Amino acid sequence: LNVTSATWISSQFVSTFDDTPPLVRIVNISSLCAIEPFQTMAVYCMGKAARDMYHLVLAKEHKDSDTMKVLNYAPGPCDTEMTDVLAGSAVLDWDLHQYYATSKRDQKLVDPLDSAKKLIELLEKDEFTTGSHVDYF
Repeated sequence: LNVTSATWISSQFVSTFDDTPPLVRIVNISSLCAIEPFQTMAVYCMGKAARDMYHLVLAKEHKDSDTMKVLNYAPGPCDTEMTDVLAGSAVLDWDLHQYYATSKRDQKLVDPLDSAKKLIELLEKDEFTTGSHVDYF
């Protein structure tokens, strides 16, 4: 569902708004897990990689568009319910568990609002290459 819903929504969006002013921007919320494997997170990594590739292909199919660009944006390890679960998980790879538990304890996780502001800044500056994967860091 995580993959099919994102591809369906994006394809519907493109069929409705492709090459129509004003500028069209499609943002896929990605993850470092899309481009780097993490032990015990195979399904999550696979889903994120599939979504990144779909949006990369979408960007390539519309590379000559004057109005549409696609961005795969990784918001960083945000302080959310998901990272709470990862920090407390007994089945997660030990190194990952330690990273999330320590980052949570030391308040080093990314504030989701800060990541959202960075995304808005990226979209406003519009200097990214269509289809690129941009990480918060």
